[in-house]
Amino acid sequence: MTLQVGMLLNNRYIVGRTLGAGGFGVTYLVKDRLSAQLLAAKEYFPTMFAVRDGDSKVVRPSGADSRDEYEHGLKVFDREAESLRLFLGNPSVVQVTDSFRQNGTSYYIMEFLDGVNLKALSRSMGGRLPIDIALDVLRNVGATLATVHEKGLLHRDVSPENIFVTKQGTVKLIDFGATRFFVGERSRSLSVVLKPGFAPPEQYSSKGNQGPWTDVYALAATFLSVVSGLNLPDSPDRLSGATLEAVFSSSGLESPTRSIIEKALDLNFRQRYQTVGEFLSDISRYNAVAVPSAFSTPQPASGGRGQRSGVRDQGSVGFASSQYSPPPAAPAPRSTPPSPTPAPRSTPPPPAVPAQPTAPRNAAAPATPPPVAQYSIPSPPPPPPNLHLGMEIRSTPYVRLIQDGKSFDKWVLPVNMDMTIGRSTGRCNIIVDDSDVSRVHCTIRYDGNVGMFLLTDMSTNGTYLKDGTRLRKGVQQSLQPGTRFVMPGGKIEMEVGVE
Repeated sequence: MTLQVGMLLNNRYIVGRTLGAGGFGVTYLVKDRLSAQLLAAKEYFPTMFAVRDGDSKVVRPSGADSRDEYEHGLKVFDREAESLRLFLGNPSVVQVTDSFRQNGTSYYIMEFLDGVNLKALSRSMGGRLPIDIALDVLRNVGATLATVHEKGLLHRDVSPENIFVTKQGTVKLIDFGATRFFVGERSRSLSVVLKPGFAPPEQYSSKGNQGPWTDVYALAATFLSVVSGLNLPDSPDRLSGATLEAVFSSSGLESPTRSIIEKALDLNFRQRYQTVGEFLSDISRYNAVAVPSAFSTPQPASGGRGQRSGVRDQGSVGFASSQYSPPPAAPAPRSTPPSPTPAPRSTPPPPAVPAQPTAPRNAAAPATPPPVAQYSIPSPPPPPPNLHLGMEIRSTPYVRLIQDGKSFDKWVLPVNMDMTIGRSTGRCNIIVDDSDVSRVHCTIRYDGNVGMFLLTDMSTNGTYLKDGTRLRKGVQQSLQPGTRFVMPGGKIEMEVGVE
């Protein structure tokens, strides 16, 4: 159950439509009565041990035995908001401007991001990013992580899903995941706080030796994943003998870049780069920026009349245009991989220059790159025919999980984009934790051209319609809004609709 449209938060923010909901909270579109800006409000609402009173909208623990868990998570949620506010004014981190308690729970207010995450962006480019573009993302996210580490914080959840590219092109690090990490230390039911394939071995234990090197592993895994188009083996599987050879072969990386990534992905944290700065220094030493216009560094907002990057007025609350806008069109093909040996070079590189927006693009990259990037490729080719073109829409497609007749999590779907449903936290957009559900169970897409949902089964145990019909594996099934389909075992239903 979510807050009603029109409800007032903190006597200032008017609640609009629901942007997304998960196991720990709900995110709403809100309008600030003071500035008239559209923002996002994140609400602490752990569905595993909390309920909402229907009339009062007050959130409370579901029972006496869950009170301690609820209160602990509430404090950590507040701490996460405080941590994010340390980066106010840093345009490469999602901006949190306010936090407060109301309705028995906590909220924080952040900028409304209009765009796509890196995972969706790479899918729209044929399943992988060109190496030169991915290198620029790595440099800029790495610089952001260095700033985070300087404040004594760790992100712990770096992945393509948590790197966001706004419609304006700004690359942002989102979802610090502090709540999930610390609650997971206390609650067995919340112990899955990482993304397999992106988390190093030390993150699989509450007693693991975590530090900046933990985020180094995740950053390198993110880079390798988006340039190869493949999922990396989980680090426990690697400890048991699984290798990265297939992923590297698909990536097109050559030495010394491959060797640098291999070191950043070392299973022994002591053999890994100990800081992001060390990692970026080696990356920059052997990789010049290949597309001069791909990224340019904007200046942070000076406090004038302009809005913060990624925030735009979209009309009346509850009837805003889609949260998901088209990713930038595909750039030129990949650059030629770097030379297999770093030295000697036939032409010595130019001397390093201080990091500043006016520095020549062919200069050797500094050890600490600029903190933010803008995606700006001139004369892009037209987007793929099925890509949502950013037209204003009056309805928001969603998929909702229903169990025992009760509604639980709800996910907002991007238009004309496949979203994967299954058990795998590393491979799926929508996670369904049930043993009968396959790791990658099915895909769902909302076709904005015809107003229909397209469901494709990919599972072992099957996906079913309400009348018991089992879908043919690999064959798209059209669904009208309001239709429910059933996961194997019959315990879980998924409803698709628009609102």
